Amino acid sequence: MLVGLCDTVDGELSRMSGRTSVSGAILDSTVDRLSEGIILTGIALYYQRANGAYSALAIIAMLFSLLVSYVRARAEGAGRQCQVGFFERPIRVIILVFSAIVLGRRLLPFGLGVIAVGSLATFIHRLLHVLKPQSK
Repeated sequence: MLVGLCDTVDGELSRMSGRTSVSGAILDSTVDRLSEGIILTGIALYYQRANGAYSALAIIAMLFSLLVSYVRARAEGAGRQCQVGFFERPIRVIILVFSAIVLGRRLLPFGLGVIAVGSLATFIHRLLHVLKPQSK
């Protein structure tokens, strides 16, 4: 979880130091998705035996979290701006860390629900934004 918190600032540090590159940005985004997927998969596996609904909630949170990033990356790859949506990765990481550390394993699913709903809302917002016809 600490890795997720530290990772939320690495892109900003790169920009501030003037040490950015396309390769670095691609690698960073890829590692971000991988780490988010691994953490949420681990949580899903943890809850699999105890409560299948909580396990499914972790999978749903992961799916919509990844879609938030995917829509933006796909839009920008197609030359469209996609700087909309409030539930980006740093917020998801903070909620996940807070839920795991402060709320604990019994209430962590509440945080997963917040992540799932917030990510779904941002995914829909971004998708609708990029599907709007562009004015010329």
